[in-house]
Amino acid sequence: MAPSEWPAVDFGAVPWGRHLCHFYATPQDLLDTLAPFFKAGLDKHEYCLWVVSPSLTAEQAAAALRNSIPDVDRHLREGALEIVLSHEWYLKDGRFDGLRVIQSWQDKLEDALARGYAGMRINGTEEWLSDDLWPAFAAYERSLDEWIRGRRMIVICSYPLGDGAIQILDVAQAHQFALAKRRGQWEILETPEFRAAERLKSETAAREEERARIARELHDELGSTLTRVRWDIAALDKEVTAAWPQTSPAAHQRLSETARLVDSTIESVRRIAAELRPAILDDFGLIAALESQVQQFTRATGITCRLHVLLDDEGQDLTGERGTALFRIVQEALTNVSRHARATLVNIVLERREEDLALEVRDNGVGIDAVARPDALGLLGMRERAALVNGRVEISGRPGKGTVLIVRIPLRSSHSEDSHPR
Repeated sequence: MAPSEWPAVDFGAVPWGRHLCHFYATPQDLLDTLAPFFKAGLDKHEYCLWVVSPSLTAEQAAAALRNSIPDVDRHLREGALEIVLSHEWYLKDGRFDGLRVIQSWQDKLEDALARGYAGMRINGTEEWLSDDLWPAFAAYERSLDEWIRGRRMIVICSYPLGDGAIQILDVAQAHQFALAKRRGQWEILETPEFRAAERLKSETAAREEERARIARELHDELGSTLTRVRWDIAALDKEVTAAWPQTSPAAHQRLSETARLVDSTIESVRRIAAELRPAILDDFGLIAALESQVQQFTRATGITCRLHVLLDDEGQDLTGERGTALFRIVQEALTNVSRHARATLVNIVLERREEDLALEVRDNGVGIDAVARPDALGLLGMRERAALVNGRVEISGRPGKGTVLIVRIPLRSSHSEDSHPR
């Protein structure tokens, strides 16, 4: 079976952490999606796993892919492609346990990364589902949609269209995208949640651009003008001093006070511009910006703050979205420490953990209850920042034992950090 033309999605450009659903009416419809999906993954040295429906054997599934992927047998021998049966994967003793299945995905992902694969892409064909298992499986799909974000995985869940396909809306709402073929035409539908996330990403980028513009104007225009005023005051003060004793001592005093006020204003302008968008982040990257932020924090608060960078080449290219996200998260975390933690020490560690860039902010303060207050202390904003670059935030705290914030972002995106099916 030769696959028909597929115009809807460039499967090689789908970023990590994507969870799609696909509705198909015929075996050909299913293959039209899965052949390019798996071929793109194999071409990019990703581990591919196909959980096939009960109507196919593993050999029949492999044969169906051979026309589109001629070296299927080699990939199977090398373990880059694996085909398993749905009832063996999803069910144990006839029971479905969503947590067990998600743990199995995690185990497969860790094994794939350990074997040197860039990540993992999966298809599960849900033809095996029965009505009595649907409530538990629907809850599992919603959990999977949340769990997969920030991980080096791409998942397509395929559902057969038929007379009993009454759960279509439930399925679509538990995924970021829904794909369907209707009257010979492929269509793609984005969920409202994903559209909102994309809008947020666009708005966040626009806000950063506006911050950068205002920071430049403050520094270049207002800062330069104030500096010229300061020079004029200094020159006038010299003239007043030279004309002594004809001039009043009060005039000299007023000039000195005005000079101090201008100096203070210049310092405020520089501080505000740096908070809006530190030039050092764009010019020298994340590490230099964090070093500067740590120094400023210690001077302003008296709290000892230390930065430990345990990176090699990975830390050299962090001037884009990932660098901005991590810098803003550190800013927010340090603000929280200064306002709420009553800490005397903060340690910040930037390192590689498996295939992720990990940032840890640990303080010795009073600790927070992140479970009871999930949106407290700007945590929602931090999570949104991380999600924009396919990352995730974990936070824990114990009363009297301090707080630990960990941000994990994939070191390497897929084809494009900003890509999505189109």
